Amino acid sequence: MQAKFLSAIILVAVSLASAASAGNNVITEVYFCTGPNWIGTCTDSWLNAGYCYDIGDLVPGGVFASIGPNNQTTCSGYSDYLCNGNATWTFNFPGDSDGGAASGVPFGDLKTITCYHKE
Repeated sequence: MQAKFLSAIILVAVSLASAASAGNNVITEVYFCTGPNWIGTCTDSWLNAGYCYDIGDLVPGGVFASIGPNNQTTCSGYSDYLCNGNATWTFNFPGDSDGGAASGVPFGDLKTITCYHKE
């Protein structure tokens, strides 16, 4: 199941890579699921690279347990509402599907996120 999901993300990311740029404004994709291992309610979010987003605006209820940036994206997660200071979380493809348990830093305090697209 997870292999099919990852294959789908790769296919979407590759097919949209050339359409991701609009002038100087780069758009990138991040996939969120409310449950671990990519289950529950899942949402595709299309984000302007470098912008700070409130998790509550991206994920229903602001709670998620799986996050998957596309293959060309790195995201930084912050425990404050302005993406200030040092990031507590860093997400690279294929993402994190255990709510931060493996890293010892659960997502419960994650408030904002900013992502960057690598060309």
